[in-house]
Amino acid sequence: MAEKDPTTIRLGASFEQGLLGVLDTGLPIFIVNLTGGFIPALKAGLYQSALTFVMVVVNTLIFQMLIRRKHQRAAVVLPVFLTTTMAYGLHLLAASPQPFYSALTVMVMAIWYFVLLGYFQKRFGTISVIGLSRIGLKKMGFGQNRQNGQEL
Repeated sequence: MAEKDPTTIRLGASFEQGLLGVLDTGLPIFIVNLTGGFIPALKAGLYQSALTFVMVVVNTLIFQMLIRRKHQRAAVVLPVFLTTTMAYGLHLLAASPQPFYSALTVMVMAIWYFVLLGYFQKRFGTISVIGLSRIGLKKMGFGQNRQNGQEL
């Protein structure tokens, strides 16, 4: 089977990352906003989950485009800036109890996330969750014939 070009921008990888982002951000934002009551905190958490999906898909496409053009720093800084700015602005508009702390939480998570994506792209040539899982399983010996080491 031919190897995929690691510089190709993959929409599927962005959607995979978007779904992971939803799982990753809704709960922390809910917790940060509990000081304002359960319902406002739930609203903020759900709002952040929807925002995260859209922003992660868009930002991972931007990330892939910038990585493809060899702009590694911009591939981290630009998506973090866009994500944090949007989070703060939309939490202000939505009247979240703690818009600053919501945005700060998102910024910290976005920095970690895009630095990690840069590492995965550089080390493994992909940011796809499925692709990374396959690489990990192969390294653990799954998908290989144990007798002669050939791939199944």
